[in-house]
Amino acid sequence: MLFLLQLSFISLVHCLGLISLGPFGIGEHFWSQVFMNGKVRWVAYRRIRSSSVCCFVLLFDMKNEMFSEMELPESLVQEFPLNILVALSGESLSVLQYDKCLKNNTYTAWVMTQYASVGSWSKLSSIDLGQRLVRTLGLRKNGDLLLVVGKELVSHHPKSQEMKNLGVHSTKDAFYVASYVEN
Repeated sequence: MLFLLQLSFISLVHCLGLISLGPFGIGEHFWSQVFMNGKVRWVAYRRIRSSSVCCFVLLFDMKNEMFSEMELPESLVQEFPLNILVALSGESLSVLQYDKCLKNNTYTAWVMTQYASVGSWSKLSSIDLGQRLVRTLGLRKNGDLLLVVGKELVSHHPKSQEMKNLGVHSTKDAFYVASYVEN
C-alpha cells in the first residue's frame, strides 16, 4: 500500500475488508492495483448513503503525488467494491466484475479501449462458472481470464469458453498476480 506522510487525512479503518482513506475507500481483501503510465490505479468507493456506494478508479500520479478519479462503466458504479478488480489486458486498463448473485459465479471483463477515455469502456466477455469456487486473479496478455478454481490455477478463454488447467496447485488465497509494464 502507498502511504504519504504529508497527507494527514489518510486514516486506516478496517471494516468488512474495506480500508477508508478519508473521503474514499479501497477494498482490502484481494485488492488489486495496476501501475501504468506513471500512475497507480485501484478500484475505490465513496459512501453515498449508509447502504450505498459509488465505485470508481482511483489514480495516484507518482510524479506529481496527486490523486485523481476515473469513472467506471455505468453498470459497475454501484457494485459492491470487493466484487471489482482492476487489471491490465495487454497495455489497456481493465476491470473484472464478480457477481455472486443467487449463488451464481459470473465474471464480466471490461476493457478501456482508448487510454484515459471513460467513454471507451467496452464489455470484453461475461463468463458463468456455475457453483464452482472461483477467485479472479486478472487477465493474461492474450485476453484469457486467469482464475483459481478450487485449488487449481486455470486460464479461461472468453470466446471459446474453454478452461485450461495450468498445472499449478495451492490454496486459493496463495495466488497473487501483478503486472509489470515498462514506462
